[in-house]
Amino acid sequence: GTVISFKVLGGTEEAKQFVKELKFFTCGLSIGGVESLIQIPRLMTHKSLPPAKLDADDITENLIRMSLGIEDIEDLLEDVDQALSCLLYTSDAADDLLCVDLGGRRIIKKK
Repeated sequence: GTVISFKVLGGTEEAKQFVKELKFFTCGLSIGGVESLIQIPRLMTHKSLPPAKLDADDITENLIRMSLGIEDIEDLLEDVDQALSCLLYTSDAADDLLCVDLGGRRIIKKK
């Protein structure tokens, strides 16, 4: 599968909310299986690094990493779309466009 990284608008709470809203993606430390997985690196795989190192490497609080699995791409697109919609209407940071490129298909949301 493909691994993509992107940032949601906002910070830690918005990243957690986005992940929580997903139905087809499982939160996991390892992102190499056949199922679609998701992680927030700063809170998971890179948690033990000092904040200065995380900042220097641009591993921000709102960085999301997704591994696309073998599920139907339309299901994944709909899942990301609905999670972004939930985020747009629960976040004060959602004044701009949210854009995710998922498997060559772009999802763009504006509040």
